[in-house]
Amino acid sequence: MLKKILITLLEIALIALVVIFIITALNSVSFAEEEEPWEAYVICQPGDYVNVRYKPSKRSQIVGYAEAGDPVLIDGTEKHGFLKCYGIGEYGEGWIHKGFVVNYKPEQINRTAIVHSRGRIRARRWINGKRRAWLKNQDEVKVYWCSDDWCVTNKGFVKTKYLEME
Repeated sequence: MLKKILITLLEIALIALVVIFIITALNSVSFAEEEEPWEAYVICQPGDYVNVRYKPSKRSQIVGYAEAGDPVLIDGTEKHGFLKCYGIGEYGEGWIHKGFVVNYKPEQINRTAIVHSRGRIRARRWINGKRRAWLKNQDEVKVYWCSDDWCVTNKGFVKTKYLEME
């Protein structure tokens, strides 16, 4: 009889340990929280627009367009260099290439700027895109749009820190 009571107590203790282990394991697991969408802005050449696509691919169907300065909401989803965007005019949602999205509202300006750098600077086709042209110290460029990080010039996208507005 004593043997049966000891076996039962051992079984209860074992079950209690398993339950404690499961509860501890569940408490240590962090479940991914949904990120709040943040506001970003489209930046591109003047008179041009950026394609809003149905899927994150250059071959995907175009469902709309966004112009420079248009605000979009981004939820942090990124695939193949595209960002999932919401609040795009009448289109609602779609995918925009991340090379045309900046975090700070771009200011539309039509001024000239002088390049200030120790070496050559890349003017790109879009943010982090391929080189479109090389700029050197004291080159003059026409600036159309400018945000805290990037400026759109007549030569391409140039980092703001290398330009001094006249």
